[in-house]
Amino acid sequence: MSNEFNEIISALEKPLSFTAKNGFSNLDKVRDLGRLVEDLTLKALSLPLSAEESRGIEKLRRLFSSYDGLGREEREDIVRESLSIVASLKNRRISPGSGKHEGKTPRTPVRKSEKEPDSAGEIRERSSHDPDRVPIQFIKGVGPRLASVLKKKGIEAVGDALYFFPRIYEDRRTIKKISELRPGTRETVTGKIMLAGRVGARRRSLYQITVSDGTGTLTLLWFRFSEEYLRNAYKKGASVILTGDVGVGYRGELQIVHPRPEDIEVIEEGEDIDEDHLHFNRIVPIYPLTEGLKQRRMRRIMKSVVDGYAASLSPGLPDALKRKRGVIDLSAAVSRAHFPANDENIVDLSDKDSVYASPPHKTLSYYEFFLMELGLALKKRDVAELDGISFSPTGELTGKLISGLPFRLTSAQERVLSEIERDMRSGRPMNRLLQ
Repeated sequence: MSNEFNEIISALEKPLSFTAKNGFSNLDKVRDLGRLVEDLTLKALSLPLSAEESRGIEKLRRLFSSYDGLGREEREDIVRESLSIVASLKNRRISPGSGKHEGKTPRTPVRKSEKEPDSAGEIRERSSHDPDRVPIQFIKGVGPRLASVLKKKGIEAVGDALYFFPRIYEDRRTIKKISELRPGTRETVTGKIMLAGRVGARRRSLYQITVSDGTGTLTLLWFRFSEEYLRNAYKKGASVILTGDVGVGYRGELQIVHPRPEDIEVIEEGEDIDEDHLHFNRIVPIYPLTEGLKQRRMRRIMKSVVDGYAASLSPGLPDALKRKRGVIDLSAAVSRAHFPANDENIVDLSDKDSVYASPPHKTLSYYEFFLMELGLALKKRDVAELDGISFSPTGELTGKLISGLPFRLTSAQERVLSEIERDMRSGRPMNRLLQ
């Protein structure tokens, strides 16, 4: 049992024990117990659980689904049963000699193509890894406050995050020193802010930041700016990672003009510049952001999501079809679309040829079209199975209409009229567009 799971069990046990104390004398003193249990059980279900643990947590969640609106006796019964479940989860036996809990699942969920579930327990166990059922707030580093920020981008569940792809990629496999930069190239460098502030007269002023890495200096310039924003965002002495198109000023100095907020990543005080190897020596994803969310934080969240849940996605298509269409497993496509391997080419998402040449992006595009076509085919089948109204046209009105036309019908038009008549007799619903 993991430490995090132990903490959740302890957090469940304390209010339940307090509620039951002294013959349930505290039953009415504990407010919103149902909501608390709901939050804690959902958090537990975001962890890798055994079948037994998953069953216990699911049962707790169901017991408290309507707890707060029940009568006293019913609530007492629920608390008693819940304490029994919690005790069972807390005192699960350790398998002899192994030091590991029985039935513990691997961190990476088993995919359907590799192993079919052979018991109801395995099916329940897999459901705890369903990305669409796990709220994003329970991912490491998120929590309720950041979850509300992510909601603005349409990310409420882990499944939403898996399909929230980068808008561009930056090549940070090789980081140059400032002294090695050449005008006319797009580069990424690291350094420290040496100077920052408004320069020039108010009407013709600009905002200037000077960055140094010890080998040279690079000037960042803004001609249209919010001084308050820049002053608070990029302070003197801060370490930064910045990317942009390198130019040269009229004095010969290297400069980047109007870098975007997402092009400058500030290293917080006490933070290792690349403690988790997410931001350097690789192809780095750049995500769409919103106020209150920084690129480095977003990247860490997405790495946790991808590492924990991408493998749970179904392969999606039969192997023969994947080979025929030149696509890969959906889980691999999602993983590589977020964090490409270093030996892959940088994908220009604005260029369809570049996208099509990338196996992950080609796969995602194919799946999107495949599912759309599948949906249309299923809808067509459903319509075909509906009972319609059968007609028995005599052809009298049709003949009068055709004879009154100032032109002769083509063979194709005559064929369509015959098909319409046949469909009207069939008793199946019909949708037809004539031009």
